[in-house]
Amino acid sequence: MSQPDVLARTAREKLATALNTLQADDIPEALLDVAEPVAQAMGILHRIERSQGADLTGRETVLSAVREALDLLQAIQVEHPALDIVMECVAGSLTSVHQLNRAQPSSPGAAAPP
Repeated sequence: MSQPDVLARTAREKLATALNTLQADDIPEALLDVAEPVAQAMGILHRIERSQGADLTGRETVLSAVREALDLLQAIQVEHPALDIVMECVAGSLTSVHQLNRAQPSSPGAAAPP
């Protein structure tokens, strides 16, 4: 299993792509509700990443937020190319978030295994 900070970074980067897509000018209103849980998850993931995986506080909230975003996306009936991009990014982050939820905290300054 990957280190918690690597899992957090991987998930955060995918969610950042989703959020960047949601910030385009021509995004349908229905998609904008997804930005809130995505941003919430990103904030917690950033903190986990900064702590190098030592502080995993809030990882359950990340999982809930990503699931909420995915539920919102699946309920959207609007056809728009951004929907596919955001859906792919949010769904793609779910694997890392699940693994992060099961991970043990890293010890500060611990080297990554070879």
